[in-house]
Parts: sequence; C-alpha cells; structure tokens
Amino acid sequence: MKIIVASGDRFHAYALAKQLLQRHALQRLYTFNYTANDAQRVPSPLVNHDKLCALLNTLYQKARLSRLINRTSFNSFKDRLFERNLVAALAKENSFDLFVCWSGFLHDTLPIARNKGAKVILETGSCHTDEQEALIKHEYDRYGLTIKSHDKKRQAQARLEYDEADLIMTPSLFVKESFIKRGFAPKKIAVAPYGVDTSFFSPAKQIPPLGKKFTLLFVGMVSLQKGLHYLLHAWQKAALPIDQAKLVLVGALQKDFLLVKNKLPIAGNVIFAGGITREALKKQYQTASAFVLPSVQEGLAMVIGEAMASGLPVIASTHTGAQNLITPGETGLLYHPYAIDSLAGHIRWCYENSEAAALMGKQAHQHIQAFSWDAYGKLVFESYKQLVGHE
Repeated sequence: MKIIVASGDRFHAYALAKQLLQRHALQRLYTFNYTANDAQRVPSPLVNHDKLCALLNTLYQKARLSRLINRTSFNSFKDRLFERNLVAALAKENSFDLFVCWSGFLHDTLPIARNKGAKVILETGSCHTDEQEALIKHEYDRYGLTIKSHDKKRQAQARLEYDEADLIMTPSLFVKESFIKRGFAPKKIAVAPYGVDTSFFSPAKQIPPLGKKFTLLFVGMVSLQKGLHYLLHAWQKAALPIDQAKLVLVGALQKDFLLVKNKLPIAGNVIFAGGITREALKKQYQTASAFVLPSVQEGLAMVIGEAMASGLPVIASTHTGAQNLITPGETGLLYHPYAIDSLAGHIRWCYENSEAAALMGKQAHQHIQAFSWDAYGKLVFESYKQLVGHE
C-alpha cells in the first residue's frame, strides 16, 4: 500500500508517518514543520517541507505578530498557502492508494488524489466544526466576549471536506459523537486514540517526602476553551488549605482568558507557570499529586496520557476524549465540564485520600502502557486496509 500524508502543522503527523514507514507504506509526508530531530523519525527524501509556510509561522511567533494580526486570520492565510503548494506538488506524485489529509487542506487536493486512484481519509483531532463553534461560543457568551474564534470560510471548507472524504479518522468517541450528532453515519467515522510516549513520561523514581504540598497540575493553553474559568471556581469551592495545596497552570495565557481574568477567583496558591520545555514538563508531572483537564472542547488531549504515564490520577471532563483512556474510579475521575461541584469534589477527594489517589495513579500508569504509538499504528493501518481493500 502506498500512502501520502499531508499535515500543515505537527499534530501527530510524525508519529503516523513513522508507523507507516515501519510498514513500508509511506510514500510522502507533506508538512511545513520539519526539524533535524524529525529527520531521525522520517528521513528527508520522504518529506516535502514547505519552507515558506515554515518561515511565516516562525516570523509570526518570534515577532509576536499576534498583537497586530488575529491568529485565526493568520492561520487561515498560512493554511491556504500550504494547500496551494500542496496541490502543485501532489500533481507530480506517482500513483498512490491512500491520501491521509488533515482538515483544512483537503478540498482542493481531493480531485488530484482521486485522479491518482486514491481513497481519501480526513484526519481531525477536534469535534465537528459547528460543534466546536457552539461549545466555544457558549463560553464567550458567558462573559460577553465577541472574539473571532472561527473563520467562516474555513468552516464552510471543513463541512465540504467532511462530505467529500471516504473516511473521517477521529481520536475519541467524544469527537465521533459530535459528527453523528450532525447527521453523519457511524460507519464513516473511525476512532483511533493517540499513542503515548511511555518511554519518556514515567513516574518519579524517588518516593515523595512526607508532608509534601498537594499539587494539582494543569497543562495546556490557558483559555476558556480549556475550561480554566470552571477550574478556578472549583478550586475556590474545594477550599483546600492555602499553605498545604497549590494549583499549577502550565501554558501560555490566551487573549480570551486575559479578558476575563479579573472576573475570576484566583487565590494566592494558584501559580501561572507559563510555557515550559518538554524536560521541564516531565518534572512537573513527576512532582505533582494529581492532574486536571477541564476542557469544554477537546478531541483527545495528549496530556492526559502523559499524566497517566507519569503515574498521576487524572481528573478530566467528558469533553476531552478521556473516556477512551480512563476507567472512572480506577484509573481516573470524570465529570461533566460544567459541573463545578463535581470537579471541586474530585479535587477534594484527591487531597483527602492521598494513598487511594496514589494507587489510582499507579493503575493509570499500568493501564496507559497499552496505548503506545505502535498500538495506534496497528489500529489505523487496519482501518486503512479495510478502506482500500488490501489484505
């Protein structure tokens, strides 16, 4: 089987490409985010690197152009440029069996893939675009915000791509259900939970000292979509002793959160750690007591698996895809994203039952070992073979 993968940004494209390479099925990976480290996983002859889009992306970040250009508008322009270049390059490819393309780049490339005799899979890490907008708008309306969160043209293109693809690949049942809710047949939606790098993320080797301060850890963009406003209210309601507990928020503060920050209860034991390196993140997991992800819209957050691999009990909303990884009460705790009382109760339980919470973390660590990238690769490749008709 000959497969071409096209992904503008990183996502899990390299993990997928590596799995296809191991199965001698990767014909080409198209991307604009390719580094020397990536070459160790996918050799450069198999990668078409759009350097212009990479340059624009770097310039936008380093020059902090988000102060002048809306991120949604910039991403739309960059993605259109990537798709235009992808169209030209794809036309020069030899025939292939399968085109796996991330949402946003499929509409104009699909006719070329069809002309090459390929079936088409649309990769999406998030809910149906209309469901995404509805969930985020619900949060913005709570605070009277009118920030542009979705590009109407991109939404229209996404809807066309959903219809045009032969199969939509999603990471969780939560995402699959968002498509079924919008009228798609279940058989058109496949689910393959992402893998976890369990060789890197692992529990601390040393036993934490007695009397260690309880640390609840969050990792991700500090935004309304991530449900940070609900978490801060729940943290206040949990009312843990300020000298014995802390909430650490790892990630960059987003514009929507900054606009409502002054309206939120932010106690003295809430720490905004900002963005950190991967090595530093590993240490944060290893020194935390529990992990929390209160998102209102998330396909399948990789941080859940990372926290579980690190031996942490995970508290996650049911809008994070966590149902695919967590057995409630055994390997983690689930709650509805708007249920502040439930979230506060889970936080208090982890604080008051440290031994039981630690056992839950150990069980989470054992359970997540089954969610390797090799297991992911086996699952998606089976879906590919069924679609293409290969034995």
